[in-house]
Formats: sequence, structure tokens, C-alpha cells
Amino acid sequence: MGLFNKKSVIITTLHINERLQPEHRVEYYEERLQSILKKEKIGQVVGGGSTFFKDGGIANCDINIDCYEGQVENLVELLRHIPFAKGTKLIVYKDGKPDLQYSLGHMEGIGIYLNGVDLPAEVYKNCNIDYVVEQIFKLLETPPILYSYWQGDTETALYFYSVSFTTMRTKISNFLATYPLCSRCRVTQIA
Repeated sequence: MGLFNKKSVIITTLHINERLQPEHRVEYYEERLQSILKKEKIGQVVGGGSTFFKDGGIANCDINIDCYEGQVENLVELLRHIPFAKGTKLIVYKDGKPDLQYSLGHMEGIGIYLNGVDLPAEVYKNCNIDYVVEQIFKLLETPPILYSYWQGDTETALYFYSVSFTTMRTKISNFLATYPLCSRCRVTQIA
């Protein structure tokens, strides 16, 4: 018999409203959660995945957690202390169907979509996306809590999560307006 049987486990899904690469989901959340859940004897991470937009960009991600019976409230309390983006929720299942839902998260997100096809060739040759990321971190003074990215056929998206979308946008607006690689970029609130 395995560590769990069906009667001793409550199936839950942590739906994270963040556009994280799979490796970032694992690094930021899955590994840390697994360690904390084991230490606190609340349950265990049993998998995770990402949902993608039709264009291939990441929409959000999930982490599946088998919670020990009687530990759901402890799991919720633990998750409330972890910084997640607004719109994140814990879904608790009963008989294979969603039964309860707990809202989590207070961070906001900013998506910066760099134009990958319409700028002059010398801009792509002479500018560096790593420099863009480095400068944004510097301009935000305190680095955002999370960062991820996505590269598509026509644009590259940079995702930053912190306390306030408006504050992030204000702090980086001059840089985005003056650095050639950021010309014609789109900026949107993603959480």
C-alpha cells in the first residue's frame, strides 16, 4: 500500500494566475511547497502543469496537491502567506468535482511585449534583451517578487509580478520609451 489511500487524501489544485515558464513554476512554487508541506505534514505536491493561449503564450499554471485529511484549513493558511498574483485560488475537490474554492494572492503583474519583427534590423543586432531585463530590475529598485518570459514568433513577453502594476509601469515608462528594442512594445496588466 502506498503512502496515501483514497480516504486519507483530499485532492486540491492550486490555480496560479501567473504566466510562468514550467521551470519557473517548479522553482518558485513546486519545490518550495513540497518542502513546506512535508515539514508541516500537510500533504504533498503530486504534479503541475501550464495552460497556454492559442498563440502559444502561457496563460496560467496549476499545482496539484494531495492534502492530508483534516489539513485543508492549514493548507489554506500556509498558502495565504505565499505571495501569489491576484486571481490565484485553491480548489478543493469532493467526489471528483470542485467543491470549495479559496481566493489567494495580492500581487499585480505587468506584461511587456517586445516587438520581434517590425523594428529596423540594426536594433535587433545592436540591442540585448538581457539588458532590458537588467534595467527593468534596476528601475524597480526592489526587484519584483517574480519574473518569467515567453518567446513567440512575433514578440517576446517579459512578465514581472510585484505589489502594484501602476508603480511598475511608472518606474519603467521612460526606459521603455527610449531604449530602441522597446520601441513599439505593448504593456498590459496581467494580474
